Amino acid sequence: MYNKSLPQVFKKSFNENSKKIAIEYGEQSITYHQLQSNIKQWSDEFCLKFQVRNPKVLLLIHDPVVFITIWLALWENNCIPIPLEGNLNSKELENAVNASRCNYIVSTLDLSLELENNLLTRQMSKINLSVNYYFIAKDEDNTLRDSALFFYTSGTTGLPKCVVFSHMAMAASVLSLAEVINLNNTDVFFTPLSPMLPATIATAVLPSLATGSKLVISMSALRGNILKVIKEKKVTIFFAVPYIYDLLSTSPNSYKDVWNNVRLCISSSAFLEPAIFDAFYENTGISIRSIYCSSEGGAITFNSLSNIEKNRNTVGTALPGVKIKILNDKMELANINEPGEIYVSGFQISSGYYMQKVLEKSVFVDNWVKSGDLGALDESNCLKIIGRISKTINISGHLVNPEEVEQVINAHPFVEDSLVYGIPDTNLGQRVAVNILLKDSAHKIDDNQLYEFCKEKLKSFKIPRYIEFVKEIPTSRYGKKVRK
Repeated sequence: MYNKSLPQVFKKSFNENSKKIAIEYGEQSITYHQLQSNIKQWSDEFCLKFQVRNPKVLLLIHDPVVFITIWLALWENNCIPIPLEGNLNSKELENAVNASRCNYIVSTLDLSLELENNLLTRQMSKINLSVNYYFIAKDEDNTLRDSALFFYTSGTTGLPKCVVFSHMAMAASVLSLAEVINLNNTDVFFTPLSPMLPATIATAVLPSLATGSKLVISMSALRGNILKVIKEKKVTIFFAVPYIYDLLSTSPNSYKDVWNNVRLCISSSAFLEPAIFDAFYENTGISIRSIYCSSEGGAITFNSLSNIEKNRNTVGTALPGVKIKILNDKMELANINEPGEIYVSGFQISSGYYMQKVLEKSVFVDNWVKSGDLGALDESNCLKIIGRISKTINISGHLVNPEEVEQVINAHPFVEDSLVYGIPDTNLGQRVAVNILLKDSAHKIDDNQLYEFCKEKLKSFKIPRYIEFVKEIPTSRYGKKVRK
């Protein structure tokens, strides 16, 4: 579908936009010409350092501009970057090394102690005053010649693993997304998310650089800072996760004039609750557009429709070149609006898991990726995400989506938030339970009150029979609920 790799696309984009600002981060501002020059310098360094062909390189870089520059320099040397985000302890670092079987680590941190403590005897040297270089292993893998990158996942839903993407797949994913959002060199693309996250790399960093846009990064989730950047930088495209949109929706400063230049607000990585969509729309007059992507399937859908209800309740239609099908519990093609597991195919999907063939066979089936997500296609081929199959509660064969129940409970005037999960039951297999965070501890609801509130919107078996009041609902760094 796309006959050029991203490094080839970048070369053309950088030359055509050489005098324009490529990246802004804090006080740093770098043009496309400067970025190209810095990439060349790093590329020359790596050419001297690396003695392995097509090496796999773990990246642990805290400065976003340095991270992006080194990433692109690695591509210039036919390396396979493996981005890591945050401060890893020695065990997590060892897991990443073992899962990727990397040849090198490039990091702004001194990792010598962590590596030594885990009996990983490595050579270390400085590439320059700020970046450390670690030699890990000489092993070469000739099967990875067309591989563009590994996305490492630490194994919250399984063992640590690396998802492999080819250059063709990355070009298809990034360029199809840039096409449907009409991204061009007049855009100012802002995200407060870490650029080391796979979703940020694929949705913001690479599309911006491929089209000559200005990429603005802050790595701060403080709403005052976000609003200041949006107004001062005249941002045209904003990318965040639902947690941040929720923060902005409750801000008294989220007035519409702050958003005058913004033509697109994009959300991904977690379920966007209708209540957040509604509050943000009321505050700003902008519909949040969802992107659906997965670790193995790449960028899958985007909501480009002008229909507010479709924007609110679906993640849109398939990107160019992407195919979607829904299989019900009988492994048959689902009817319109019938729930089932989402399967994805197309040029953008991953090549598989690195060195994990058994797991790979369970997820990659006849060039289709089993997403593990429960969803349905409507009459317009818009995809609605219902939840994760692995988190679905099974009550005597009746499947319950926790997020559906949470939406109903969260509408109760006393409830701030809730977390629905399954507990074992000797007769039914499981029962529905809920942790509830109240707006005011003086107001409580008992089982009967909750049942009466929910019974008009939920079937009886979906209503929680066990309630626990809690002081907080655990979430990840970007607001995704940590489920039991």
